[in-house]
Amino acid sequence: MVWRKDEFSGEADFPIDRENIRPEQMLLPMAEVQASKITAFENELEGLLRAGRLLTEVDVMRVCFEYGVKRHHARPVLAKLKSERVIDMEFQIPDVQRLRSPRPIHMRK
Repeated sequence: MVWRKDEFSGEADFPIDRENIRPEQMLLPMAEVQASKITAFENELEGLLRAGRLLTEVDVMRVCFEYGVKRHHARPVLAKLKSERVIDMEFQIPDVQRLRSPRPIHMRK
């Protein structure tokens, strides 16, 4: 699998994750830019979940896709909000096998 070779870009010979780069980041090492991309994703995902705008695991996968991150990057945010009793759900990582019958995300507050 290409993601095992390079967790962020697969087999691409160029970084494919430049959507969230700010001008001042252009001189930063790529590892810092990639970390910033994950942070931006996590902030967006948390905001959408707290606002009740994501209703199923497919919605979470859509945000992952939009940010170009793997599904497992959603795990820390989902775990945090579940432990804070903001949301409740039956999954830790969205499952692509559940596209036709996605599990719901319930707001608790």
